[in-house]
Amino acid sequence: MGLSRFAPSTLSTYNTIYEGRTQEEIFVNERMDKDLDPMGVKVREARDSEANPESMPIIIGVDVTGSMGFLADQIVRTGLGELFKSLLDGGIVADPALMTMAIGDVECDSAPLQVGQFESDLVATTWLEKIFIEGGGGGNRHESYDLPYYFAAYHTVTDAYEKRGKKGFLFTVGDEPAPRVTEVRGLRRFINKDADGVQQDIPFRDVIAAAEEKYHCFHIMIAEGYHATRRPDDVKNTWRKVMGENAIWLEDHTQLAKVISDKIAEYKDSVEDINSVLDTLKTGIA
Repeated sequence: MGLSRFAPSTLSTYNTIYEGRTQEEIFVNERMDKDLDPMGVKVREARDSEANPESMPIIIGVDVTGSMGFLADQIVRTGLGELFKSLLDGGIVADPALMTMAIGDVECDSAPLQVGQFESDLVATTWLEKIFIEGGGGGNRHESYDLPYYFAAYHTVTDAYEKRGKKGFLFTVGDEPAPRVTEVRGLRRFINKDADGVQQDIPFRDVIAAAEEKYHCFHIMIAEGYHATRRPDDVKNTWRKVMGENAIWLEDHTQLAKVISDKIAEYKDSVEDINSVLDTLKTGIA
């Protein structure tokens, strides 16, 4: 993937595609699309190309359970276009490669994880449109936010990391508390029949740590969601316990693209500053 590039001139046309269309008219699938099914997928790849020689993988996993279906709708209509434009116009990322995921609930849903491909232009929205908005979830006080981290850790390959030693970015978005563990039974049912050899449930913090080898990881808590409006402290405390300051509280979901762009810019600059200092020190020692 990533053989083409985002063209700002296409943004106005893209914005008109969804005008006047309801959420039901955009998301028409009544079951998980086979192209989004993670079962048996060995890897999703973010590779460099002539059009994108320094691809930077960015994964956005969005909660699409009952109270959160509006997130995917907003991202399709304007969010991805705004994100591409912000990253490129601001000189934040030269060659972004975006992958979208949809998150449900392993205990209640038929499609708790749906996985697109890495794309470097608004073709990424076609993967979003394929999402099955199951609208499920349950009363178990969490959704399966752990699955995107597990998939990213063990089922993605990126040239950014393998060739240049650079981490990508992984954002999950939702309104419920963090899960405690990644369950083996969920891995067997929805990702790999032998659970990649995993024999017992994995603490969620360990799954995040595995993903952090290749990605800077963040969770964005949506204050407008059903659970977050009723038990905000519960949501904040569970996420900050496993992610610290990388758990971000967001009052207005329409600002999601800006928050992601700003966080990438902030973190990217801090990493570059550290590398610059190290290079200076090395030069001085030489």
